[in-house]
Amino acid sequence: MMVLSPREIRLEEFKRRFDARFINRFEAVEQGTRYSIVADVQLKGMARAGSSGPSDRARAVERIRARADAGCCRQRVAKATGRAS
Repeated sequence: MMVLSPREIRLEEFKRRFDARFINRFEAVEQGTRYSIVADVQLKGMARAGSSGPSDRARAVERIRARADAGCCRQRVAKATGRAS
């Protein structure tokens, strides 16, 4: 994990089946905080061969969105930025 600025964090994950890089952005808005993520995922080996394309990406995005909505990342982000949640 690398803190790029007070509003941006970069996460990199390297696994047997994929390499992934995520840019997490936090933006103050009137209603609170807007969280956005940009993901770059490169599949490897059989995971790449078995990918059917856009539907796989849509499922991955839904999983990421569900985890973000559930608040699972708040503690990690707070630790990375030095702020309590």
